[in-house]
Amino acid sequence: MSRYISTSDMTKEQWLLARLPFLGASEVSAALGLNEYRTPFDLYREKIGDPSFIAFTGNEKTLWGNRLEDAIARGFAEDQGYKIQKDNKIRIHDNDILSCSLDRTIVGSNNGHTTPGILEIKNMSTYTYDKMLKDSNDIPLMYYAQHQQQFGITGYTWGFFVMLIGGNELVVKPMLPDPDYIKNQEEEAVKWWNDHVVAKRSPVLKAIDLEDPKTTMLVNEVQVASEEAYKAHQTVMSLKKRIKELKVEEEKLTDLLKEELGTAKELEYAGAKIAYWSEFKQFSSKLFKEAAPEEYDKYKDVVRKFNTKEFVYEAK
Repeated sequence: MSRYISTSDMTKEQWLLARLPFLGASEVSAALGLNEYRTPFDLYREKIGDPSFIAFTGNEKTLWGNRLEDAIARGFAEDQGYKIQKDNKIRIHDNDILSCSLDRTIVGSNNGHTTPGILEIKNMSTYTYDKMLKDSNDIPLMYYAQHQQQFGITGYTWGFFVMLIGGNELVVKPMLPDPDYIKNQEEEAVKWWNDHVVAKRSPVLKAIDLEDPKTTMLVNEVQVASEEAYKAHQTVMSLKKRIKELKVEEEKLTDLLKEELGTAKELEYAGAKIAYWSEFKQFSSKLFKEAAPEEYDKYKDVVRKFNTKEFVYEAK
């Protein structure tokens, strides 16, 4: 039986602090490289308390997702004939490393279930749903990993993944535990924790980590490129040259179309619109700088740019 920490009387800040010493179910996908929003290095920095790490505390999307969570849960329960309740726990695995927090626990059913189940809730835009789930019966790995860790810690044997899409469509997907997957994932997750968080040894950095100015660089360090890296460099330089040539050609042909269109609103061919003028307003950093130079400077931020330089190796 896993132990737990009650979160009933915790503020959000206290809850975040309480879950910090563990690898949560919503975090395991990042640790194992299955999360498209977080890298293992990003998670590592948070878990070791890197002072340069700025934790994500939410935005308008997550704020409204949290506000709508209760309504989605109640709607599911009414539609499907289940009794649900808030879990208000950080459940901790017997290994004292893995943890999970359930959105809701299903505690009663008109559908034959006699044991508790898991209810995981997501509020998604239509765009996100179309991108991740619409054309697939499979739950994306980042969510599947979360669900399986929840099953592994609670010992529950069934549940549902419920998504409100675009604010007006409820999609319900059944969830079941996969014992072999749970065993393998738990072993990998514990190894990741011990190898990196406990040992304070950074995971391999991804390109997105290296683009972050907060990632410390070894200023005087020079890395000798492998043969694979040199070949990649040569291909990149060749592609850049080709893209530049194509861009020049594109601009030349676009100018031809503009001149053909002239002052007319639309350009047609065989009765179909093939080009047109449109006008719209967009933010101008140039005008902003001219109107409020002091304010403009306040919003400057450090960026890190990756550069490549032309070089062709000639064997001696």
